[in-house]
Amino acid sequence: MTVFQPPKLFEQLWEPIFLILLLVALVGLGSSLYLLAPQKRGPYRPAVAWNIAGIVILGYFLISWLTGVLKTILSQPLIREGQLADPQWVAFTSGCFLVVVVGYWVIWPKGTLTHGRKLSLTAIFTFGILWGLGEGQFLMSILAIVERFNLSLLWTGFIAYFLIAAFKGAWQSLFWDIYVSPEHNIEEWNGPKVLFVHTPNMIFSLTYVLLYENVAIFVLLQIIALVGSTYFMHFPPFWSQPQES
Repeated sequence: MTVFQPPKLFEQLWEPIFLILLLVALVGLGSSLYLLAPQKRGPYRPAVAWNIAGIVILGYFLISWLTGVLKTILSQPLIREGQLADPQWVAFTSGCFLVVVVGYWVIWPKGTLTHGRKLSLTAIFTFGILWGLGEGQFLMSILAIVERFNLSLLWTGFIAYFLIAAFKGAWQSLFWDIYVSPEHNIEEWNGPKVLFVHTPNMIFSLTYVLLYENVAIFVLLQIIALVGSTYFMHFPPFWSQPQES
């Protein structure tokens, strides 16, 4: 049993339209980023951060489409027939939401600073939802690629988890937290965040997808997680002034 089938591209009318619009948006954001000319040093500039994030998120959507994740999400119901009557599914689903809410809305804020940034709910929910939509699909794309090797469920889950954990650790520390997120970490909390927030999220939510194939709910879980992160770091709107990191 696999969650994702091998992708068959351009089967539906919306796909070439989607690809054209996505490529146009990428060119537009790339041109805008070039004009903004982000410097390697200096104050944190929210407009540049949003621009870079937009390019990354569009890239996530492109990869999701290429791996068949996007089409799976669009073709599936959020909840499959009979699942609401299955007490094990209800318990596991509830457990996943509890892990994410406690992790990202209770524990994660304790190791996070806002450095006096103002709270803009419009910017926070817009950015957090787009971030969660994009990254959630990308993580599922990793699973979709691993599934192509036709391994057992256990090995598929183990390898996918290892690759996701390696990606997120390197990506956050070497790129995202440098070029996109404003300064927000309390260094002493980096380890506890990994151990008590990020790791449980991936273990529970990835196992959930492998067992029940609710891909859209996995993405929803990541949206809830990343809206929480965006909220508690007070991610600044793109129109705000440059600020010292």
